Amino acid sequence: MTDSRWKGMIDIPNNIKDEFYGSDIGVDLINQLLQNHSTPGKPSIRDSALDFGCGVGRTTFAIHQKLDYKRVVGVDQSIWHLEVARMEARRKMLDGSVEFVVSNPDMLASLQCKKFDFAYSMIALQHMVPPLI
Repeated sequence: MTDSRWKGMIDIPNNIKDEFYGSDIGVDLINQLLQNHSTPGKPSIRDSALDFGCGVGRTTFAIHQKLDYKRVVGVDQSIWHLEVARMEARRKMLDGSVEFVVSNPDMLASLQCKKFDFAYSMIALQHMVPPLI
């Protein structure tokens, strides 16, 4: 989101969105997870995954695409980032399989006590205000 091409824009052209969401950052992180995610000969449950600190959803979409979960929930404290992620989910026609939820100090309340088969978080705490940390 720091690319100078995007400064001052309320929205960015779809080709730039595709470049951002298709960048190797989210995919590389998920590919690293793939190496350790499954045990040979042992099936893993792939019903639901949680992306904690999802931002605008780059990793959330990569988890859905690369790890093949039926439902992925991205959680973040930034309402603005979540709206960007929701718009991208609609654009990618992923409504229903990818969901974005605003966090609050009580994470269980935000997630309505849902259970997940897999949870992912990377560099999320550094962006949070101290009460949420």
